[in-house]
Amino acid sequence: MGRRVCTQRTTPDLTGDLAETVQQTSLAASGFKFKLPGFTLPTIIGPYNYIDLRARLTQTVVDLTAWKNYKSADESFHANQLSAQDSRDLVVLASEAHISRFLPTKPECNRRLLNWTQPTLSTNRHRSNEL
Repeated sequence: MGRRVCTQRTTPDLTGDLAETVQQTSLAASGFKFKLPGFTLPTIIGPYNYIDLRARLTQTVVDLTAWKNYKSADESFHANQLSAQDSRDLVVLASEAHISRFLPTKPECNRRLLNWTQPTLSTNRHRSNEL
């Protein structure tokens, strides 16, 4: 989904305007005074009309904000995957420690398990005494 949102911002935008104007022009008001004997020039020209049609095509070449947001979302997704994996590993370790207390094992395995869990237990006791 992130890639689709990122590419939507880079598609071109097309906008357009259409205007029609009907106009009359006064030659006297424009400063044009032309007098010839025997010839009359009209003082007002028109009505005439013209149409103005304009189109604009804009394209974003580089949008650093969108790129940084995309990379940030990608890294957050990766971090969430790693957090979920850590949680699964923690559940497996706790389950193994709990189950191993009830299973008959060799004495050296029990000693290794106790040595592995002992520093964690003593650290937690030490922290609870500080509070």
